[in-house]
Amino acid sequence: MTDMQWALAALAAHSAIGLICLAAAFVKRSTSMKLISLTILLTPPVGAIYFFGGFIARRVMKKQAGMQLDDISFSKTRHNRTVRPDVEIESQAVPLEEVLLVSADEVKRSHLLMQLKKDRIDNYEMIRKALDSDDPETSHYAASALTSAKANFENTIREMDSKYIKNSKDPALIRAYADYVVGFVHSGILDAAEEKKYSYIYINILTSVDNPEALLTDADYADIVDRAIFVGEFETAQRWAEAAYNLRITEASSLSMLKVYYYTGQQELFLGALDELKHSDIALSEEGLSLVRFFAAARQAEGRRGA
Repeated sequence: MTDMQWALAALAAHSAIGLICLAAAFVKRSTSMKLISLTILLTPPVGAIYFFGGFIARRVMKKQAGMQLDDISFSKTRHNRTVRPDVEIESQAVPLEEVLLVSADEVKRSHLLMQLKKDRIDNYEMIRKALDSDDPETSHYAASALTSAKANFENTIREMDSKYIKNSKDPALIRAYADYVVGFVHSGILDAAEEKKYSYIYINILTSVDNPEALLTDADYADIVDRAIFVGEFETAQRWAEAAYNLRITEASSLSMLKVYYYTGQQELFLGALDELKHSDIALSEEGLSLVRFFAAARQAEGRRGA
């Protein structure tokens, strides 16, 4: 065949491909395919190169990106699509109080179970709230979680106590043991008998150290006083309140002295300590101010009743 014959054959094949593509475009009613087909027909051989080059490039991009490009549509037609939310992620963003107050029972249970999977001390507040739920199953889940939390706590206490007995002078062990006990005491999930029992354990741990000034913090002294008052050991409470006050005059030590004088009925000492605190340079926190106002108001009320 001559060069002219080869050129005519190629043009005929090219035109046939373009016509086939154009016919398919009309069948599929695809505007973009019509444009491609017309490009192939009207611009040989550029149109063919554009078509087949684009096809190859599309395949490569699809393979590399892992995208389903067939799912991409530039149609102006709107498609409504319902996407189910991730319940676990969404529930974590909603405060437990709102879930327990306004949610359906099934949502309460689901949220509670997901939260109970997290074995953390900040779940105790959540357990207490869930116990008061009006949904029986939610309350049941919370009660089971409470039982499990107490069992884990008691097992850990036994292990730590065993280590403490063998090495009661280890500062790191004393610190870890005391912090664990008082953390659970403050959790609010213990009944009165249990709280009293572990308060005694906490007091004994920290009041048995050889060098309290070096190991104990202001918060430790305040906790010892609070726990001693709670269990009725007022002599212990006063001794450690005075030790804290003599060591450092702070908000915590001053409030501990007020508590001891108030609960032991030492009115003159209480009024003296209160007056001293009012004229000191100590900047009281909101909690401290509330406590001082409460004690002052209570003493005034008692004075009026006595008169």
